[in-house]
Parts: sequence; structure tokens; C-alpha cells
Amino acid sequence: MKVPDLPPDLKFRKLTPTAEEIEFSFQLKKQALGPYIIQQWGWDEEFQRKVHDQRLREKPFCQIELNERPAGTVSLHLLPEFIRFGEFYLGDSF
Repeated sequence: MKVPDLPPDLKFRKLTPTAEEIEFSFQLKKQALGPYIIQQWGWDEEFQRKVHDQRLREKPFCQIELNERPAGTVSLHLLPEFIRFGEFYLGDSF
């Protein structure tokens, strides 16, 4: 699903499976959910990476760019009956 840009400074680009973008999206997830996962189950880096890689293969992800810099990710999946809004992470370093 193509997510329209929001001029003048917000763009959505399909996430590509490069090592850099996979790591960027994983670090966003870790930053956003890590404290809650740690509190509930503890953090297992290998398991979390495996789950993250699986989600990236299953769902269409977009990289959110603010002022042409990566700022977050969002998963939107167009289905016949509805649009599924999936994982949404924003970083605090932009």
C-alpha cells in the first residue's frame, strides 16, 4: 500500500530489506517496546530479532521520514474489507 506523503516535510517510503534499514527499524522497536518487554518477560535479543525479521517479511512497512531524515516506521496493510494499521514506532532522536 502506498502511503501518501504529507507535505511539506513528512514522507512515507516503503522499507527496503537492507541491513541498515532492518537495523534502524529494529532499534526503533527496541526503543519503543523494550522497556515494556523487559518488565514483562525480559529481553532476549536473539528472539526479538527473529520476531522482528518475521514481521518485516509478513507485513508491508514504510519508513517515516521527517525533513528527509528517518524518524520512524509504520505497517499498513490493505485488505479487501479494511486497512490494517500495524506496528508504529517513532524515534526520539529526530
